[in-house]
Amino acid sequence: MFPEAIARRRAAFDEAKHLSDWQVHSAHIAAGAIGTVVSEFQTGPVYVPMPTGSGKTVGAIWGIIDQVRDDPALRVCFLTPYKEAVEKVHSTLTQYLGQDQVEGTTTSTLSS
Repeated sequence: MFPEAIARRRAAFDEAKHLSDWQVHSAHIAAGAIGTVVSEFQTGPVYVPMPTGSGKTVGAIWGIIDQVRDDPALRVCFLTPYKEAVEKVHSTLTQYLGQDQVEGTTTSTLSS
């Protein structure tokens, strides 16, 4: 089962080619978590507590793409304290879904 899931994700997403099998599997779990929340609850945050480098951001991208392709009217907000992660998610979502489906900004303003 796991080898088939890993092969499917590698075939669907160029970003998976540089990841280890473990990272692809972890990202697949993160993507599934997003799908579960969207399909069952339709609202609320998804927290994916996994180690650094495990594939959380890639999984978030895959999960968002899967869900938006199924429901183009769906709105998703991706938050992270890391600008690089926001930029990666924004550019990859734009690549797979198109500029007309991806809104937002890659910068933030913090007030004290």
